[in-house]
Amino acid sequence: MHTDIMVFAPWLNSLLFACIIYWSGVLMSRFEWPSKWYKWVLLAVIVISPSLLEIYSMLWSETLFLLLVFAFIWCLRKYLAGGHRLSALLLLCLVTAVACVTRYAGITLIVAGGGLLIFMGPANRMRRGWHLLIFIAGSSLLLTVNLYRNMHVADSLTGMRQQSLTPFFTNVHYYSNIAWEWLQFPAGQYAFSSVIGILVLMGLVFDVARRLYRRKPASYELVADVFLLGYLSFIIISATVSRYEQVNNRLLSPAFIPLAWLVTRWVYAGFRYISRKDRRVWMEPAVWIAAICVFALFEYRQWSDDRDMYRDIQEDGIPGYTARSLQRSPIVEYLKKNIGEFDPKHAIYSNVNDAVYFFTGRQNLSIPEKSHVQEAADYLRITPPHYIIWFSSSEVDDPEILRIEKIREVRRLDTLQQFADGGIYWCR
Repeated sequence: MHTDIMVFAPWLNSLLFACIIYWSGVLMSRFEWPSKWYKWVLLAVIVISPSLLEIYSMLWSETLFLLLVFAFIWCLRKYLAGGHRLSALLLLCLVTAVACVTRYAGITLIVAGGGLLIFMGPANRMRRGWHLLIFIAGSSLLLTVNLYRNMHVADSLTGMRQQSLTPFFTNVHYYSNIAWEWLQFPAGQYAFSSVIGILVLMGLVFDVARRLYRRKPASYELVADVFLLGYLSFIIISATVSRYEQVNNRLLSPAFIPLAWLVTRWVYAGFRYISRKDRRVWMEPAVWIAAICVFALFEYRQWSDDRDMYRDIQEDGIPGYTARSLQRSPIVEYLKKNIGEFDPKHAIYSNVNDAVYFFTGRQNLSIPEKSHVQEAADYLRITPPHYIIWFSSSEVDDPEILRIEKIREVRRLDTLQQFADGGIYWCR
């Protein structure tokens, strides 16, 4: 039975988010210092996190990738602490392989898993080497097949990539701004955000190095920390090398829960240290009152962000999907009634192709970006005749997309329909 993705996706996202919440609780119950109140406090943070609710309100690959990260943490710890069984290793390979074809950032799981296998794998060096080889080969198998197919079909491994325009420390600052917002510090006041972001990275490196140096048993916290370090490094470095959207909440969202574990674990360790030194301080009502007030303020700020986010969506729609200008667009109204008149033998291109699909269900292609020089040149010179649906509204039009004026210089455009917010053209 066929079900439209727009109908099914909200239910799927709800299920995936529920799995994230449940699995977070399961893993926290098995931390080195298990605590019921700590677990319920963190679950309360996760449930209304603006970072996660943004992700699970959209049709993004991160919704599945986050779940695969949790499966990876569980499988890797099971392998490291369960006698290095081959069956556990193969399960780990399967989870990692699926994560790698869900998002290319899944390669960080291969790095994290390989690193921990080197330091905490089987004591026998020969066996450790074989297990490391099996893990790398098995985890990268689906990704290798995908890259080979990409090269065969499009002559490119991962699509056309442009050189980054943002230097390393600028991307560190962007990451720090997101971490600053996650910690619910004043939004927009990022003067000291880089200090916080760098301190988190330094503390993370120290924590991982300390655990490995002391040869502490494998724990969920260690696996999560190694993943967090690898993932943050990957996003910052890849954004410095390759050009894509500015480092934002969507790109960093898989790091939210591991980062929350890291920061709150430091706070929890501080409470335990105080308790050992002077239990009277731990039992002081003032300490508990202060802690409850901080938590209540944090949750209120999260709830406030959620309220503002959904109020904006209710009033203005979802950018790229149901923005107000699209809801009221004469082009959209025309397409809803007449999309069947387009000849299916000819492709449809648009500068807002996701909106065309969302409102009509008709598959269409995106006009290339100006920065993709070769792709844009190929589009202008050799693309067969096709339809163009052009939205001129500044609210939805991406200025990075190849301009309609440029297309008109090279190709002949016949106007099929003209509207106040754009037009529909036949491109010869």
